[in-house]
Amino acid sequence: MKIPRLNRDILFCAIAFLVWAIIIIVIHGNHSYFAMPLPAVEVRQDDPTQYSPGQPMVDMGQAHRALADEKKPAERARILEAMAVACFNRYSAQRAPSYLDSAQYYEELAIQEAPGVAGYYYNLARVFTEKKDFVSAKANYEKTLAADPKHFMSYHNLGMLSLYEFKNADQAQNYFEKALAIDSSLPVDNYMLAQIALQKKNILSAIQHYDRELRIYTGPQNASSNLVADKANLRLAATLSALELAMLYSTASPNGLLAQSYFNDYLKLETDADRKQNSMREFQNHWPNSGPIVP
Repeated sequence: MKIPRLNRDILFCAIAFLVWAIIIIVIHGNHSYFAMPLPAVEVRQDDPTQYSPGQPMVDMGQAHRALADEKKPAERARILEAMAVACFNRYSAQRAPSYLDSAQYYEELAIQEAPGVAGYYYNLARVFTEKKDFVSAKANYEKTLAADPKHFMSYHNLGMLSLYEFKNADQAQNYFEKALAIDSSLPVDNYMLAQIALQKKNILSAIQHYDRELRIYTGPQNASSNLVADKANLRLAATLSALELAMLYSTASPNGLLAQSYFNDYLKLETDADRKQNSMREFQNHWPNSGPIVP
């Protein structure tokens, strides 16, 4: 009986994948979409159209009194939306399901008062996502897009739902591509398209999307960009893309110089000293004759 020989490429790929998994688990283990870096959003106190972690934005007692005095539907909806945001923020801080129920209650009342406001449907979709009611979440993201066809974050989140909850990679790809068609500098979506391309064994497409993701973060346009993503998630997507590119040029499409170049990009972006040292050790084992690695 023949004993199979261990291939170094297979070994490196497995180790690199393990590093990738550790990064995701450590940084995003508590995220609604486990293993997915998502762009964050900011809330303006004068126009609360998006949820954001943090302190409650309104005093609930004052909000109830203002609601009792207000007669205009649009203004009542704004008050209810602010109350929903306050409840969602409290849920984010304390993880108490009762606050999530309250956020849904006030959001649905806001929609009753002022139907057709994209932000209200979007925030309700996020409540349903937290509740793991993904069918209702999808329906409300679609309502968001009906109200605002250029709401790229709804396309992004529909892509996440399609890929991870509904297991439909083709539909997810379509949503991510639509998001990028609206804003080509949107972070994470190129990374997701690269992951889908790998599933389909389209190595060239994966390389292109990983490289675009990396350049979104490292390119000169990043300094003046109006990206909605927080810098931590943007950096994470770029870090993972650089590591994936080093893997691909070490295994599926061997090219020592490019593998080393992208691995150096990864090392510059990696923030964890232990992961960086372990990765350097494994990379040098794989490419013993490569030039100096730049940490």
